[in-house]
Amino acid sequence: MSTDLAEVIPFVGDSLDQDLGRVSIVRPSGTASEVDSTAARTLRFVKDLNTKDTERLRGWFGDHSELWIPPSASRTGAARITQLFRVIFAQYAELRWTPERCYIVDPQTVITQMTSEGSFRDGRSYKNRVAMFQTFAADGTIARQADYFEDTSIFTPRR
Repeated sequence: MSTDLAEVIPFVGDSLDQDLGRVSIVRPSGTASEVDSTAARTLRFVKDLNTKDTERLRGWFGDHSELWIPPSASRTGAARITQLFRVIFAQYAELRWTPERCYIVDPQTVITQMTSEGSFRDGRSYKNRVAMFQTFAADGTIARQADYFEDTSIFTPRR
């Protein structure tokens, strides 16, 4: 990315950098507070995701929110999204997301590059790179989220 179009800055804010490690923010040049709040919002979501508290996560979604995490079908609405998180979390003994870089597309849209790792309940270890695309609604909830995984073979049923 050309430096005249974007700038890369380290994110420093309300203890999120301590909880999540160092995260770089890539934002359009000349922008600041509005996109910085978008970065802070998505990093707060990841922090809440790491708690695996489905009721806390439910607060991030509204009735019209859409979430797609393969290999599952897309889910719409806070109740169905929360149910999907319960199913996902039940498969893992441990699971943690570590954001590395946030690409601010516009004040409502961010792409977060991160690593997810942990272990399945059957003892297999898990590590994957993820690109999380999020668009936020005016009320601060997630309007749409889609996750893309570098390696999808881990999701293929074993024979």
